[in-house]
Amino acid sequence: MKDCSQKQPPTRETRQLLEIVANAHDAIVSADERFRITHFNQAAERLFGYDSQEIVGKPINLLLPEEDRGIHAKLMSQFSADKERKYGMGGLRSVHGRTKDGRQIPLEISIFRHDEPGPRRFTAIARDISDQIAAQESLRESERKFRAIFNGSYHLVALLDTEGRLLKINNRARSFVGQQAQENWGETFWSCPWWLDETDFARVNEAVVAASKGRSGRAVVRAHGRKGRSVHVDLSVTPITGSKGEISFLVAEGRDITRLMEMNEALRKSEASLAQAQRIAKLGNWDWDIEKDVLRWSDEIFRILGAEPGSFGTSRDAFTAFVHPDDREALRAAARAALRNDEPFSIVHRLIALDGREKIVHERGEVIRNDSGQPIFMSGTVQDVTETRHRERELAEAKERAEAANRAKSQFLATMSHELRTPLNAIIGFSELIEAQSAGPIAQPQYVQYANYVSESGRHLLSVINDILDVSRVELGAIEPHWDYFDPNALVEMVVHMLSHRAQSKEIELSATLTDGDVEVVLDERLCRQILINLANNAIKFCHTGGAVEVGVRTEGRDAVFYVNDNGPGIAQECLENIFQPFYQAEEEYARRHEGVGLGLTIVKKFTELQGGAVSVTSEPGVLTSISARFFDCIDERGCLASSSSR
Repeated sequence: MKDCSQKQPPTRETRQLLEIVANAHDAIVSADERFRITHFNQAAERLFGYDSQEIVGKPINLLLPEEDRGIHAKLMSQFSADKERKYGMGGLRSVHGRTKDGRQIPLEISIFRHDEPGPRRFTAIARDISDQIAAQESLRESERKFRAIFNGSYHLVALLDTEGRLLKINNRARSFVGQQAQENWGETFWSCPWWLDETDFARVNEAVVAASKGRSGRAVVRAHGRKGRSVHVDLSVTPITGSKGEISFLVAEGRDITRLMEMNEALRKSEASLAQAQRIAKLGNWDWDIEKDVLRWSDEIFRILGAEPGSFGTSRDAFTAFVHPDDREALRAAARAALRNDEPFSIVHRLIALDGREKIVHERGEVIRNDSGQPIFMSGTVQDVTETRHRERELAEAKERAEAANRAKSQFLATMSHELRTPLNAIIGFSELIEAQSAGPIAQPQYVQYANYVSESGRHLLSVINDILDVSRVELGAIEPHWDYFDPNALVEMVVHMLSHRAQSKEIELSATLTDGDVEVVLDERLCRQILINLANNAIKFCHTGGAVEVGVRTEGRDAVFYVNDNGPGIAQECLENIFQPFYQAEEEYARRHEGVGLGLTIVKKFTELQGGAVSVTSEPGVLTSISARFFDCIDERGCLASSSSR
C-alpha cells in the first residue's frame, strides 16, 4: 500500500510559483484563520524590517499601528464571513503599516481569502505608496504655487500654446480686458479684440512668432483698457521649455506703461525739467550713434566730470580719457558684450575728474537694433554714486567698530569674571570654615547660620560669574573643543548622580535613560557634561515638587543625542525661539521666583554649536518639555568609536 502521509515533492509549476512569490516586488504576507503569519516573503522583510523566521507564527496585527488594530480585527471578521474573496485597502483611503522600528508607512493593500477545504487562510499583498503620496502632494503644492504666482502677479499674464492660441489669463488681465475674455479661448493671441488696430495686431504677432521659435519676443502695443480708454502695454512673450528642451507653451506678460509713456512725453517736452532732475540725481544720459560713431551726452555728465557743459566736444575717446586707467578695459568689455549678446550692461567704475578727484559712477547701457538685428544705436546713463559708496564704506567701518567694541566688552567681562573668582573662592572657603566651626565653637549659633548664608550666596554668585566667563570665552573664541573618546552612558549616569541630592530635596524623581549597546563617541566630554548639567539643573529648578526629570542619551544612525525631559510647567510657544538668548527669562513670574540670570541655556547652545551640533526644544506646557543637543557623525554605523580624522 502506498504511504500517502509522505509529502509529495513540489511540482515544477509550484516551485516556479514559490520563486515568483519570494522575489516579488510587493510584500506578500499569508496568515491562518487565527490571523497568525504563515508566510513572509523577501519584499515583506524589506518593507516591515522583520526577518521571516522571527515573524512567522506571530499575530499579523504586529504589522499594524496599535490604534488601527481594533478596527482591522473587526473588518477582517466581516471579510471572513463575507461572500467576497478579495478586499482592497489603500487608494483613496489611507492605510498604514507599522515597521519593526515603530515607523508608520502608508500602504496600498489587497487581501485574498483562500476558501479551499480546511482551515481558512488569508493572503495580503502590500505596496509602500510613500513616494506616490509625496509625488501627489508635491504636484498639488506646485499647482498651488503656480496659481498663487499666476493670479498674484501685478502684471497682465496670459498662457498660450505653441501656436500662439490663448489658453488662460490671470486675474489681473481678466479685470483689465473684462470677463468676455473667455469668449476668446482658443483664438490666436494677436487676433483677440482688445488690441487697438492692425499695427498692434502685427506687433503682437511678431512677438509671439519670435517666442514660438525659441526667442523672447517683445513689443510696445496699444490696447483697449477699462472704460474704453486706450493704454500702452509693454508686452513680452517668453517660451517655456520642457525637460527635453522642447517648447511646451508660451507666457505673455504685459505691463501697463501708459503713465510711463506720458511721463516720458512730458520729459521730452521739457528739457529744463530733465536737466534739473538729472542734477538732483547726479544722473546723466548719453546716446551713441553706432553707424556714425557719434557720442552725445547730457549736461549732467559734464558736471560729473567736473567740467562746464559744452566746454569740449563729446566723443568716445573724450569720455574714455576720464575713465580710471585700471577700469577702461572692463568698461570696453561690458559694451562689447552688450553689442554681441543684445543685453543691457551695468557696471560700476571710476572716473578721474578735471580737478583730479576720483569719483565712482554706475553706468548702464542698452543696444537698439534695426529690423535686421544690426545694432544701430546705444543709449545709457552715468550716475555719480561716490557719496553712496562712501556711506556704505562708513557703515561697514562702523559695523567693524561695533564688532570690535563687542569683542572688547567680552574681553572685559572675561577679565572681570576671572578677577572676581579669586576673592569669591576665599569668601566661600572661609565662610564654610566658620560654618563648620573649624577654629572652635561659636558662642552665638545664629552666626553659624549667617556663615551659611554667606557661603550659599557666594556659591550662587560664583556660578553666575562662571556662566558669564563661559559665554565671554566662547564669544572671544577662547574655548576650543578637545576631542576624545568617552562613554555617553557613563556621562549621563554621572550627571544624574551629581544632581540626585538636589532633586531629592525637591522630591523630584530624577532618572537616567541610556542607549543600547557598547557605544562611544568622539566629542569634548567636559563641554557635554556642562550641557547636561545645565539642562538638568534648569529642569529641576522649574519642575514642581513631586515632578519627574529624565536625563538621557540615544543614538540615531551616526548621531548622538543628549536630552533632558521634564513634566514641569513648560515653556510658552511664543517664548521658545528666545530661550537660548543671553539673560532671557521665559516668564516674568519665574524670573522673580527662581534664581539665575538666564545664561544656562545660552551656554548649552554655544557649547553644542562649538562641537558642530544643534539644539532643539519642544514643550507642551504642563505635560512635557524636552531639550536636546544633537551631535552629528560622532559614532560609526556599528556604534564603535568614530575616527578622529573625520572630525
